[in-house]
Amino acid sequence: MPFTPFRGRRSRPIRCALLGLLGLMLPLAWSSADAAEPEGANAKGDPLPYTAVFEHYKPWSEPEIAPWPAVNDTVRTVGGWRTYAREAMEASQNPHPDTHSHGEGKP
Repeated sequence: MPFTPFRGRRSRPIRCALLGLLGLMLPLAWSSADAAEPEGANAKGDPLPYTAVFEHYKPWSEPEIAPWPAVNDTVRTVGGWRTYAREAMEASQNPHPDTHSHGEGKP
């Protein structure tokens, strides 16, 4: 005998519950559709302002590569790798800095 859901005496309460739930949900759907009507400045049909997604896009460019002896001398004058490690440790102790630069403006 093939399986046929919602057939027979046992499934009658399930069918009644589903129909009752459907009867409750339809008026809610209609009322939410009425509530979605626009109210405010754009209700009159004023056009929305358009902002292009790529308006402020900056294409990727190859960074300037410095000669490694000059970079090593700069690190040595700054204080070596320990200075960079100290900066990283201080940054990790302050998880919420005031600004998020994402590396912009840093060499």
